[in-house]
Amino acid sequence: MTAETLRPIPITDAATVGALVAGLRSMCLLSQRELCQEIGMHQARLSDWETGRAVPTLPYLIPALRALGFDLALIPCEDYELASPIGGARG
Repeated sequence: MTAETLRPIPITDAATVGALVAGLRSMCLLSQRELCQEIGMHQARLSDWETGRAVPTLPYLIPALRALGFDLALIPCEDYELASPIGGARG
């Protein structure tokens, strides 16, 4: 699998993030314990993410995704029109 063959994965809510991490971890054949050891996180926290009991925070999510071979990226919504910077005046 290469970056060219992958499409962006839409994240619609916190539960989606936890399920995504669980799926990627499983795809990489890593246990929760192995991933947590890699990034210095408690296994209970990862379990809470994966079951939707907790919302992942960026200081842990980014290293977790990197350990699974992914980066976090922001992609503009297809239906969002960039008219001006946030807080900027609109003409």
